[in-house]
Amino acid sequence: RSADTRWRGLARAELQNPSMAMRMEAARACGELEVQKAERELIELLADDEQMVRLAAIFALGRIGGQRAKEALRVLADSDDAVDAEAADLALEEMLFYGSDEGIELFDDEEDEEDSWDLDPWMTFDDLDDDDFGAYADDELDE
Repeated sequence: RSADTRWRGLARAELQNPSMAMRMEAARACGELEVQKAERELIELLADDEQMVRLAAIFALGRIGGQRAKEALRVLADSDDAVDAEAADLALEEMLFYGSDEGIELFDDEEDEEDSWDLDPWMTFDDLDDDDFGAYADDELDE
């Protein structure tokens, strides 16, 4: 869970592991690490016999996004398996935040780049008449 991108290759390779637990964790890791190159393998995992593996793949595809992932999740959202269908619906919603250029912007980048970030917050404080300082602060200011 280090989010270190050096793990992307290993996580992708483990998607083919015979162990259900390893496939599940690898799929989840691919989502957390946003391994876009794993899209095809994750779509294949949507047909895995183990539901936990399918759910992890659904989560990952929601994080990664992409047109093929969106199409696969839409098909799955209409499936007879209620758990998989609900997870696919949630993953499609998740794509709004993570997986597309059309996603919802959570922050306004222009506002984040204001010049005021360079100011030292202690240097900009100039209201020394604040009553909250109390007597102790007043004594120090007089020295």
